[in-house]
Amino acid sequence: MSENRGAKIIIREIAAADHRLTLRDFDGNRITHGEFTRKHEVRKVPTVMVADAQGRLLAEPLIGLITPDFYNFYLERAIDEGRLQLRSRAAQ
Repeated sequence: MSENRGAKIIIREIAAADHRLTLRDFDGNRITHGEFTRKHEVRKVPTVMVADAQGRLLAEPLIGLITPDFYNFYLERAIDEGRLQLRSRAAQ
C-alpha cells in the first residue's frame, strides 16, 4: 500500500437486486439498492467502485472476481489510485 495508509475511506456493500433496502445516494436522496446499481450501470457482481463524495469515479471499477489470487492487489491498487486522485485535486 502507498503512504496514504490511514486516510479515511468508506466501504458500502450494496445488494444489487434488492428493491427493499434503501440508502442515501451521493446526492443525499433515499433510493433502493437496486435503483443505485441501475443508476450506476452495475451489470456484474461483485463490482467495486472507488468514488469521491459526489460520486465521481476515481479509479477504474473492479468488475467481477477477476483473478481470486490477485483480487486484493487489484482492490488495493484501485483504492490507492482513488486516494492519489483526491490528493491531486486537493493540491490544485
